[in-house]
Amino acid sequence: LGLVGVVDLIEGGPEGAEVVDYKKGSAKRGQNGERVAKESDAVQVMAHALLLEEEGTRVTRGWIYYAEDKRRVSVELSPELREQTLKALADAKALAASGHCPPPLVHDPRCLHCSAYPICLPNESRWWAAGFEEKVDEQQMAFVFDGWPVAADASRWRPGGHALAGAATTAPEIKEAPRPDGDAGEILVVQEPGAQVG
Repeated sequence: LGLVGVVDLIEGGPEGAEVVDYKKGSAKRGQNGERVAKESDAVQVMAHALLLEEEGTRVTRGWIYYAEDKRRVSVELSPELREQTLKALADAKALAASGHCPPPLVHDPRCLHCSAYPICLPNESRWWAAGFEEKVDEQQMAFVFDGWPVAADASRWRPGGHALAGAATTAPEIKEAPRPDGDAGEILVVQEPGAQVG
């Protein structure tokens, strides 16, 4: 699969294993008001099942425990969910291999409670995509977002979208770098190998 994951809990017996995942939020509501798993959560449980199957463990059922509801919701490990999960994995691999990624989300409410936010950093990503000073040894800086204009001579751009004299002016102007609402409990990203904090 080329996939790594951590399963919250594995239950079951001789007939097979059951995957249990824990979520902080609440379940979706079906047409009749019943609790149903969110699509992305169900895909994650299916991915866990595929990992266990890859190691020779038979998985018969999946569950998601939603903390706000204090209830478990069953996840049927159907052929359709399996196909959807494998397609999502293939799409992610193809995206990573392409060297391009979709534009960062803008003011999307899903970002507020997303566990991947410290990795994705959409505000920071938008800011850097607006214009950057090219560094030969910094491959990450050369990673561009689909749909964003890039100056013909990227080395003539500096962070913040301010062009040097004579540079192209196709990048969108950003007046200031993104800043968090407050500094209490914020995440510090350190990318320099061997760096020390404090």
